[in-house]
Amino acid sequence: MAVGISRKLEHPQAFRVRTRCVGNPDFGQYAPPGDDLDWMAETLDECVLAYLAWKRFYNLGSGNIAWARVTQGRKHVCSISYNGRCWPSKSPSLHDEEKCLRESTKEDHLEAEKMLKRWEEEAYG
Repeated sequence: MAVGISRKLEHPQAFRVRTRCVGNPDFGQYAPPGDDLDWMAETLDECVLAYLAWKRFYNLGSGNIAWARVTQGRKHVCSISYNGRCWPSKSPSLHDEEKCLRESTKEDHLEAEKMLKRWEEEAYG
């Protein structure tokens, strides 16, 4: 697993979002089109922003994301679906709207764009 975008925090209550990027054979991709994400954040909201920015940074489709998990310490807090929604770790179905912990908003996508621009500036100068 190659981690291309990462951030570390020394905070006992920090959240960590980790993703797994894979190729999509439906589009002739047999190797991951990008690196994985390993991002430490102070809030669940920031985890979602990092996930959305990572997805845009590598131009990933739903077939490229094997999983996106958020942990706090050793506890699995939730999973993030392609659209940026957060689901409880023990949710019986990702389609059960009542179980959604956090919706993704238009503002999230706008903030993720700002984060993406910062990453691009750091990566490409």
